[in-house]
Amino acid sequence: DMVEEGIITKEEAILRIEPNQLNQLLHRRIDPNAKVEVIAKGLQASPGAAYGKVVFTADEAEELGKEGERVILVRTETTPDDIHGMVEAQGVLTSRGGMTSHAAVVARGMGKACVAGCSVLKINTEKEIISVNDLVIKKGEFITIDGGTGEVFLGKVDLIDWVLSLELLPLWLLFLLQPYQQQFQEQPGRFFSLFWSVANKVSLLLW
Repeated sequence: DMVEEGIITKEEAILRIEPNQLNQLLHRRIDPNAKVEVIAKGLQASPGAAYGKVVFTADEAEELGKEGERVILVRTETTPDDIHGMVEAQGVLTSRGGMTSHAAVVARGMGKACVAGCSVLKINTEKEIISVNDLVIKKGEFITIDGGTGEVFLGKVDLIDWVLSLELLPLWLLFLLQPYQQQFQEQPGRFFSLFWSVANKVSLLLW
């Protein structure tokens, strides 16, 4: 809006974007026009939004995922034994754990949406239900999670895929080069060679 009003330039707007904001642009997200019903909120453990049927075991997530079903793996917390289910799930939702929990770290590494530490959820794996206050969600029912906000929604919510475009190319470059910021300050000359190297690789994705 500030760019459209002429208050700042596009370049200034780009420089004001935080890495976590840019990261959000590179993942599927909730359609802002969608009608949503937020039922819980946890930690924004891994960016991106996803919907799927509730499952409570990694084995079931793997089985249904390989059959083409969209599932959300719901666990009190995940362990290395759940990796195979996380691979096939669209996203992960846990009632315990923080930003450095197993679920959060692994989901970020996989590029999957994850909401962790959603303590309001009461997960009963024996009855295969989730209780949120007076609401009960059964295995096989749809939920949607937004790992960028930590919100959990009832049912399937419309999502928007990220779009790689020329307009977003500068954002891509800033995101990819951000880890080298200190080196750029110490050796400015290296910036230009690395910039063009990254720009060339990103541009190959556009054509």
